[in-house]
Amino acid sequence: MNHSPIEDRLRAALAEAGATLDPGTLRPLREPQGRRRFQVDLRLVAVAAVVVLAGAATAIGLGGPGDVNRVVATNPETLPMDETDLTVFLCTKSAPAKRGCPGRDATPEEVRTVEERLRESPQVDVVAFVSQELGYEHFQQEYAQDKTLLAAVRPADVPPSFRVKLKGQADVRQVSLALRGLPLVNVGDMAVLRARQSDPNRYVDITVFLCQDGSGLPSCGAERTSEGENDVTVTKEGKGATAAEIKVVKKLIEEMPEVESSHFETQAMAFESFRKQFKENKTLLDATKEEDMPQSFRLTLRPESDGARVVDKFKRQPGVASVVDHMCGLRRLALMNNYGLDIPEDKLCRTNK
Repeated sequence: MNHSPIEDRLRAALAEAGATLDPGTLRPLREPQGRRRFQVDLRLVAVAAVVVLAGAATAIGLGGPGDVNRVVATNPETLPMDETDLTVFLCTKSAPAKRGCPGRDATPEEVRTVEERLRESPQVDVVAFVSQELGYEHFQQEYAQDKTLLAAVRPADVPPSFRVKLKGQADVRQVSLALRGLPLVNVGDMAVLRARQSDPNRYVDITVFLCQDGSGLPSCGAERTSEGENDVTVTKEGKGATAAEIKVVKKLIEEMPEVESSHFETQAMAFESFRKQFKENKTLLDATKEEDMPQSFRLTLRPESDGARVVDKFKRQPGVASVVDHMCGLRRLALMNNYGLDIPEDKLCRTNK
């Protein structure tokens, strides 16, 4: 079966970015028939793919409590969150089917198997069990000030888990792969979360991406049809942001009291940043050109600012392709890796409603 050049280079890029994803699960794209296929901006796809592969959940498509507490009652070890390298979340009855769970709690035998595989790994130092009750208690304590989030999460939503401390320079992916086939919600790589939290880009709260010529986004004036979740066809290409539109966006930023600082990122600057971020992925670098990069305004907000107003304002602005709320993405990643909670951004962050 023939694949499009985009799919071929993304398959290669994904394979290099994270060995926990099986490329065979990617659905092939059909060749366009007289119309131009919507081509996603490679920079945004790559960033999103690496986040998903490396940590949002090092989701390995595996697959509760049951009588889990009794199964691990002989395990006296505890492990603080700041010493945890890997969190292995067990399936529960309420876990989404898309996560690979069988629609039931993991059985005591399955839980025991997970624990045995972890303890048998030469790369694992400490294994500690966290019950559903204890996990929910920790969640309540950490997010005590967020009444909306607390109201949205039930005790049954927080899966029981094993917290794992690795030895030295152990490979998280190898430990994750050893668990393939077991009923797990996901495996959270804490190193990825800590790296995101310490990334200089954390000081950028919101990025306003501008439209490019040939865009397939409706926000840029494109028209497209959809014949399925992964079958989007552009019937009319969008236009790039004009100088006048960019000037208006810049003026809005300067007038917004919520914005503490901002800078404009050109295509050349974006390309240089992209090359540094993915310097180890030669396949992706070779497939990406400077003109693939979108121009953007990168904003840092003042403390306690209403990010919702900022995002909503720019999402309706001519010449703006999309608005990314980085703080929301980081918050979602923390909930997934710390508590096994997969909460959609449109429900987690007011700025996406």
